[in-house]
Amino acid sequence: MPKRRLSQQQKRRIAAKQQVRRESLDSPQDALNTPLQPGLVISHLGKHLLVEATDGSQIHCDSRQNLGSVVTGDRVIWQGIEENRGVVVSIEPRTSFIERKGAYKTKALAANVTQLVIVCALNPKPQSCTIDRYMVLAYHLGLNPILIVNKWDLIDEQEWFNERIHAYQQIGIPVFTTSQECSFNSKLLQTLNDQISILVGQSGVGKSSLLNRLQPAAMAETGEISEQKGLGRHTTTTTKLYRLPNGGSIIDSPGIRQFQFLAIEPSQLFNYFPEFTEYAGQCGFRNCKHLNEPDCALLAAAQKGKIAPFRLDSYTTIYQECVEQQQY
Repeated sequence: MPKRRLSQQQKRRIAAKQQVRRESLDSPQDALNTPLQPGLVISHLGKHLLVEATDGSQIHCDSRQNLGSVVTGDRVIWQGIEENRGVVVSIEPRTSFIERKGAYKTKALAANVTQLVIVCALNPKPQSCTIDRYMVLAYHLGLNPILIVNKWDLIDEQEWFNERIHAYQQIGIPVFTTSQECSFNSKLLQTLNDQISILVGQSGVGKSSLLNRLQPAAMAETGEISEQKGLGRHTTTTTKLYRLPNGGSIIDSPGIRQFQFLAIEPSQLFNYFPEFTEYAGQCGFRNCKHLNEPDCALLAAAQKGKIAPFRLDSYTTIYQECVEQQQY
């Protein structure tokens, strides 16, 4: 049964009620007559939520109708019903929101994330612009992108990765290599401290194994690579937030093989490639799309080696995807 659409007046009324609940944390509310408490959603289990209370305990909660999607990472106000059970009555304002588009609907994934940790490996080897798609997503959402090349000890053909690592480091993106045989770079751990990070990447690149090393208590399931198709099997089935030992949190989400950029205007894509902005306004045509137009400053810079060719190829591919998505 499709969800009932709310009018603007109904949405304003719901928002006003939630604000009242946020302002009344120390007072019992409504028929339940139990205190309202702040909490953090650490997982979405089917129709139920797992909420972390301020004392670190975990409460299974339902959510009030008309709240909309409550997702992992949401800061909420909840109210006890009985021992270890409660109900979420309000969602605190979000600083960020991540969702993905499926075949038939858009699915909410996480909220209040500050960093997008992109994990890749040689097996399965990323498609030509997979990493750059995630980079664009990070900038579009206002998040800091971080790249981790996993299984580094198993990579024989490192030239493909070295070219990309150098290009990303040149534009200020933190890049780390890791493997089961090597201890974590201290700078990687520092980069994760005091942040809410989310792991993204193709299935099979070792996100769950990486998480288990960062937080052994997570005990996330791991899977092997499918020999037939070279694609990883989906081993993570729900989006979950884990506290890191030295501070900060990390969110593990179901394998995401491709994002579609429905909300990105093709004309804005240029701004999500940091090294491109140096050439803004220098093209011969004011409305240059930087695809194959004459006197394009960006194309000229790529020909002179000032911009990595693979980055321009990624821009072209993603630009065309953005245009196609606008037509639906």
